[in-house]
Amino acid sequence: MSEVSEGTEGEAREEGELMRLLTIADLQDVLGVGRNTAYELVKRQDFPAFRVGGQWRIREEKLIEWCDARAEDEEHLVAL
Repeated sequence: MSEVSEGTEGEAREEGELMRLLTIADLQDVLGVGRNTAYELVKRQDFPAFRVGGQWRIREEKLIEWCDARAEDEEHLVAL
């Protein structure tokens, strides 16, 4: 019997299930940005990206968290 852990946004994820890793091309598609912008993002200190064999990877759930945090910051600024 496999254990279940809490995933992104309350979704259940089975123990041992791999998280989705995005590439630069995936990041471009998801955010609707160009290649240069995608590379600028992954090089930022606050952006959740890492290198594997010289190629950038982004954990999908961390990207969602990063985007949510940025959206909350924007909402707070608009409310002021």
